[in-house]
Amino acid sequence: MVRGDAVLPASGWLDYTFRPATNTRLYALSATCGASDTATITVHGLVSIAAHRDGVRAYTFTGAVTPAAAYEGQLVKLFFLRGSTPVQKGSGRVHAGKVAIAVQFQGSGRFTFFLGAPANSNNGAARSTNRPTVIS
Repeated sequence: MVRGDAVLPASGWLDYTFRPATNTRLYALSATCGASDTATITVHGLVSIAAHRDGVRAYTFTGAVTPAAAYEGQLVKLFFLRGSTPVQKGSGRVHAGKVAIAVQFQGSGRFTFFLGAPANSNNGAARSTNRPTVIS
C-alpha cells in the first residue's frame, strides 16, 4: 500500500490506519531520512460459530471464516473446554468461506465449544468466541 505525500505535524507523529486482509510488512520512506525499519503485522482471521441439533445427541457446528480466501481448504477444528483445557471433538475444511462439522455425542450435558484454525503463510490463527451448548 502506498500513501501519498504527508506533512509531519508538530507532534512529530504521523498516524495512518491500515486494515490489511493478510499478514503485512510496513515501513516508512522519507526523501530526507530514508527508509525506516520494517514492522510485521500479523492479521488474525475471524471465525463465527453456530450449532444445530440434528437429532438425539447429534449436532452440526458451522462457522464462517474470514478472510475466506486466506483459509480456503484449511482444516478448522471444533474444541470443547474441559475446565480451561481445550479438547478436540471434530474437524472440517473451509469451503467458500464456510465450515461444517457433524458430531455425534455419547452423553448429554452442558459444554462450551469453539472453532479454531491454525496460522498459515497468509494469516495468523483464527478462533471463534466460546459457545455454551446443551447437548441432549
